[in-house]
Amino acid sequence: MKIKPALLVLSCAAAFTAFASATPPPAAAMLEAMKVSAASHSFASDLQFAHGEAMRRNSPVVLCKSVDGASCANAGAWSQGWIVFEDANGNGLRDGLEELIVRVPAFSRSLRFAGSMNAVRAISFGAGGGVQLAGARAAEATLTICSDAAGPVHGRQLTLASRGALRLEQGSAGCT
Repeated sequence: MKIKPALLVLSCAAAFTAFASATPPPAAAMLEAMKVSAASHSFASDLQFAHGEAMRRNSPVVLCKSVDGASCANAGAWSQGWIVFEDANGNGLRDGLEELIVRVPAFSRSLRFAGSMNAVRAISFGAGGGVQLAGARAAEATLTICSDAAGPVHGRQLTLASRGALRLEQGSAGCT
């Protein structure tokens, strides 16, 4: 049986494409790991910043999910973006004249944000440094940020206690 050269080339190309797409190159995995690290550090630093701003301003400051970068969203994951604002009237929502301090746009679709913190729609820091997790059903909330391409070892888990303590850990079972 004779195989036509064009068919052989196409067969080899198809096999190579299937193999290449099944195992991402190390550079792609490294890029995804860097995205996970950047997203987790961005969220952690904005939490710490909001906490410090509340104490500095002697006024409540809120970090909440936001789709439009101007108002709080009642649903969705933190991957859609968030805002930090001074909550002068203390209602947990950004009203027209309240100062927008930080705006973070949506993250890459390749990142997954999972955990009990997705149920939290807003995190409010009081002037004295206390924290309230709007929508939380527990004393602490966790947020796991990961990417399938980066592998579970590159996941990051943030844990925020109701007293304001923040813990950031590498690697998480929530990424598998």
